[in-house]
Amino acid sequence: MEGRLTEEHVTRLIMAWLSGQGWQILHYDYPGSGTGKPIRPTGSKAKNAGSVTADILAARASRALWFEDKDRYDLGDVRKCQAIRSDPMLLAAIAAAANVPVNHLAFGLGMPLDSALLVPDVPEGIDFIVGASAEGCHAVRGAM
Repeated sequence: MEGRLTEEHVTRLIMAWLSGQGWQILHYDYPGSGTGKPIRPTGSKAKNAGSVTADILAARASRALWFEDKDRYDLGDVRKCQAIRSDPMLLAAIAAAANVPVNHLAFGLGMPLDSALLVPDVPEGIDFIVGASAEGCHAVRGAM
């Protein structure tokens, strides 16, 4: 992988890293993959309205991780996580999809390591930032 990592590469690298640490990948999605599983708010009858799709949803023991991945830092992903966190119906639906208690759901951003190192602090509503590179992945801010 020469040059800049794409969102797909970031997602694949983080999934491999998580799997190596004993996390089970429940859902994943990257541009054009068609693999994403929309999660609808609990009680919603709408087919896709209000649904969200994780770039990665992983679980281990009683914890779940929700990742939004990009090829750089993206404020839109921060806002998406903040919106999900403020919606109890979405939180309940995500917990049900991950089969873990909702109070153990952590939100994070995945991006190339060089971009992750430039983010000075973990934004409000985000628990961790993971940087990906061809050499591996690292939690560079916050805690998973």
